Amino acid sequence: MALKAFLFDLDGTLADTDPVHLKVFAELLAPHGYEVDEEFFRRRIAGGRNRTLFQGLFPGLSDEEADRKGEEKEALFRECASGVAPIPGLMKALEWAGKLGLRVALVTNAPRLNVDFMLSVLGLDDTFEIKVVAEDVEKGKPDPAPYALALARLDISPEEAVVFEDSPTGIRSATGAGIFTYGLTTTHSADELLQAGADIAIEDYLSAELWNNLSVRLG
Repeated sequence: MALKAFLFDLDGTLADTDPVHLKVFAELLAPHGYEVDEEFFRRRIAGGRNRTLFQGLFPGLSDEEADRKGEEKEALFRECASGVAPIPGLMKALEWAGKLGLRVALVTNAPRLNVDFMLSVLGLDDTFEIKVVAEDVEKGKPDPAPYALALARLDISPEEAVVFEDSPTGIRSATGAGIFTYGLTTTHSADELLQAGADIAIEDYLSAELWNNLSVRLG
């Protein structure tokens, strides 16, 4: 079946924002006795949804309380993230998709304010035809719901799309929706991404393996 769309995650996939998220979580959680280093971030935070993350870190927290903590965290993130740059080769991939008439969508656990902010920082405000954000689905990644919604909005089948993700959480969401998934080793190792279900692990969008595979998929 012909390839019709590229579906992208945001954090760690369009830009390497995880160091900023780590810094912000470390600042917010230190007064509560949490030491947020890279291992803690990868194991407990990366790819997750704020409400679930904060309720895991603070058992008994109500949805409303967890959401308020998430809003505080994201506001601080936006203050710190104005200097992030695109993942190497991202613009090449987007330009290539445009030349071939492929549609592009964004599928993320990030809230809408963060999405709008980050796309503006990266100069991608008008790039994505479809944007599925945290507020659009009841269940976020790793549930397949966000990617299933993107497919429905694009009116395409899973076989007509490929996904770019950087976290095991996102990969489980994409593959759970039946979509071929490239795992970017921005935060996690290739082995971790492949174990989570990624079809191919790549360093960035300049990877020869990525372009060889896309060439095969396009025949």
